[in-house]
This record gives sequence, structure tokens and C-alpha cells, in this order.
Amino acid sequence: MTSLTMTTNRLLSAIAAFIGAALLAGCGGGGGGSDNASGETSASTSSATAEGLWTGTTTTNRTVTGVVLDDGTFYVLYSTVGNPSRIAGVVQGTGISTSGSFSSSNARDFNLEGLGVLPATVSASYSARRTLSGNISYSGSLGSTSFSSTYDNDYTSTPTLTTLAGSYSGQVATSSGTESVSLTIDSSGTMVATGSSGCRSAGAVRPRATGNVFTFIVSFSGSPCLFAFQSLTGIAYYDSASSRLYAAAPNGSRSNGVLFVGTRESSSTPPSSSSSPYGSLTYRGAGLSGTMTPERGSGENASASLGVLQTTWQEGTTKSVVLSISDNYLGSVSGADMHLVLSRQDYQCKSGAIGLKGDCSGVTWNRVTQSVQFSNVQLIGPGGVGPVIVNGTLKY
Repeated sequence: MTSLTMTTNRLLSAIAAFIGAALLAGCGGGGGGSDNASGETSASTSSATAEGLWTGTTTTNRTVTGVVLDDGTFYVLYSTVGNPSRIAGVVQGTGISTSGSFSSSNARDFNLEGLGVLPATVSASYSARRTLSGNISYSGSLGSTSFSSTYDNDYTSTPTLTTLAGSYSGQVATSSGTESVSLTIDSSGTMVATGSSGCRSAGAVRPRATGNVFTFIVSFSGSPCLFAFQSLTGIAYYDSASSRLYAAAPNGSRSNGVLFVGTRESSSTPPSSSSSPYGSLTYRGAGLSGTMTPERGSGENASASLGVLQTTWQEGTTKSVVLSISDNYLGSVSGADMHLVLSRQDYQCKSGAIGLKGDCSGVTWNRVTQSVQFSNVQLIGPGGVGPVIVNGTLKY
């Protein structure tokens, strides 16, 4: 593999420590050159195959981390030369385990150093749940790279959606480059994401029956998404120690794919509203990170008893929330219009409007407790900046 550098270095610097944390299979340094919905699943693994989570190094001084799944599918992340904190690509394919030998003839190296997608073969030997070592080879002058790795017992942990649920901010990389992404997963495994380009996607994560990994399914909206109106399937891994989520998914032809690395937002758990008479909100994203604890509110308007609440909250002279919300008296919100004003910059969402109007679906109103709950509400700012993720509870 060469040491070419491209705009994807923005991704590489953003996903420091990915190599030591998570994803993928016992393959080599890549890139060529000589140098159930509830989450209650069993994480049992085969004791006779190369299945498992593996971490190691290559002879070209790259760090590798990967997983071999129970069906032989593997994903590999490899670092840049001499720098374990920077990811240089991912190798994906399907292999066969036979009496201590693991081989694959259909590997693809999704290289982030400018080499594109490279076909490769893998030939390795393994001792089940102990070691995996071998070679990854490329055609022509790109040569091969040797690697060695050891088994990581974290693979036997049971994956749960309860642990995974939350909001994540991170980077996604494709052949076209990188962009910032905000991604949210709820307790049922439903996933929604918005990129800085305006590309929106939705999908699901599901615990696999074996191994501490999830099946990752993502479907993209239209323009400006690179994979407009396409669905990709891959795997995801959550490292609870670092609160990082890693996901990789190739397209159908394995000529391209997506690699996501994000850190869980601490604001994914709404703060208690007991600390002030009006409660509090946290907000994060688009360069913002902070808390709003209102000093005063306007209370409910005269229409509240009719199913419409219009109220405001304010902290000092620089922070305010303006909210209009209606429901059907059964706890189901039928409409919401929210504005979070920070130093005269207006971040907003509006029910039924996607894109530049954000997503208000996480706003709920409880007229009994006279409170409004904000759960991963996505606000968009001036010029389409965002999303800004809002969580918390406000009382009126």
C-alpha cells in the first residue's frame, strides 16, 4: 500500500482509536504495495473456524482489526503506516475455514488513500479463538502483505439494542470523500441519519445471532446522496468503552461502500428537569455544544385546553425556545413547530417538513405534568447548517 493522502484524512483523524476498538476480520494491511430486535441473542461462536474478533499488525507496520462472522463473511480495518490512530481502508469479502486454514478469493479492499477499490485474495492459517495469520495478495505490481493477529474475547459478549440506542456524531467515508453525519438509533433498532451535505438516510440495526456485532441496513434518499434511492447492508460494532459506533457496508456490486465512525452523544439521555422550575435542554451538533436552563417561561396560552400549546422559554438574553405544538389528547402529537434561538441564530424544525426544516418527531407533550419532552429532535440552522440534536424536558 502506498502512503497517498487525500481529503479522507479528515475522516482518519476523526476516528482515532478505531483500530484498537472494533470491527473486523483476520486479514492483512490492504491497499497493495510491498510495504433479534430485542437484542436478546446468543453470542455463541464456533470453536472450529476462524470466526471471531481479531487485532494485530502487518509486516508493513499497519495495525489491523477485524471480524470473521459465522458464515465466513469478513470485514477488516487497517491503519496508515506507523499510525494506528488513522484508518486507511477496509477489506471485505467471504472466506472458507477448513482445518486451520482460512482463504478467500473474492476480497475487496476499499482504500481511503487514493487507490480506489482493489480485488484481492486472502490465505491464512488459524488456531480457533487464539491466532490468525497469513497474507493478502493483489494483482500486478501491488504485491502482498503479511499479517498476524490474536483473538479478542469481546466477540463473545451479547449485543443488545438497549446498549446501542442513542445519538452519534461522526464521519462517513465513500469513494467521493467524507462528510459529517449525525445518526440516531432508537431502542427498537430503527436508525435515521443526516449528513452535512443534506443527504438523509434511514435503516435498521439488528443483533446477529452469533458474535458481538449487528447487521446494519441503510437506505438513502435522493440527491445529493451518492447512493440515492439505494439500500446497503453490512455490519456494525459498538465499543462501549469508548462510546463509539463503527459501521461498514458495501454496495451490491462491491464497487463502493460506506464506512461510518461516530461517538455517542452524552445528550442522548435527556437531563432531569428537577434542577430548575422550567427544566433544561442539551444541544449538540454543527459546532454547538451546550445546555439551556430557562430562567423564565410564558406558560401555556389560552388554547392549551383545546389541544394547542404555544409557549416560550428564555435563559438570559441569548437563549430562547419558541414552541407551537398540537395533539389529539391521546399523547400523539399531530403538529409541532420549534425554534431554538442561540445568540440570534435560529435553529428550527417543523412537523411534516424534512430537510431544511429539521425533524420534530421527537417532541411530545404531557398536559398532565405540564411538560414537553424533546428526544433527539433535529434542528436545522441558517443556510441548512445542522442538524443540531436537542434532548431534555421543559415545563410550562
